[in-house]
Amino acid sequence: VIKNQEGPGDKDKLLDKPEGVAVDGDGSILVANTGKDQVLKFGPQGSLLAVFDGRTPLVPDNRGGDRGKGGGKNDDEKGKSEEISFHKPTGLALDEAAKVYVADRNNNRIVILSSTGTVLRSLGRTNPQGGFIPGKGPGEFNKPTGVAISSSRIAVADRNNGRVQIFDRDFVFIRQIRLDEAAPGGIPYGEEDEE
Repeated sequence: VIKNQEGPGDKDKLLDKPEGVAVDGDGSILVANTGKDQVLKFGPQGSLLAVFDGRTPLVPDNRGGDRGKGGGKNDDEKGKSEEISFHKPTGLALDEAAKVYVADRNNNRIVILSSTGTVLRSLGRTNPQGGFIPGKGPGEFNKPTGVAISSSRIAVADRNNGRVQIFDRDFVFIRQIRLDEAAPGGIPYGEEDEE
């Protein structure tokens, strides 16, 4: 069980609006700590191992770390993608190599992290300054909220575009599934869904 540490105010809470969770092969637990714009990595027994901010891994403090160096939220004017920290990460998935896939909702991107939190790749539509902006085309996102991985596919719930985008494992677009009645939040995805 992972629970909040008690303190005098909300800033002392470790977890703040957690929305996504994933478990890797060694039993480590990753949590999208949406309210603090982080992904937290816990050991199998619940000890905090690392805090990821979407740029660089941070050394955890007793409150789960800070929100990232420089506040790096993407507001369409800020710098390059490697300088942008998470802004409301929601969905998480892990592949067999323990890479972490993060639906970074308010930055309109999918971020792929190494198991140690190093950013390997960020995907989505960018502006001329390199920041991420909402998009409607293949491989572009408008508030992605979920990501799922199978042996040959990656699926992304693209909330504000009302669709799920399907990619191969190299993030080459394959197709989209339109969801006309409700915006997708989280998506279950397995081998039986690949036909």
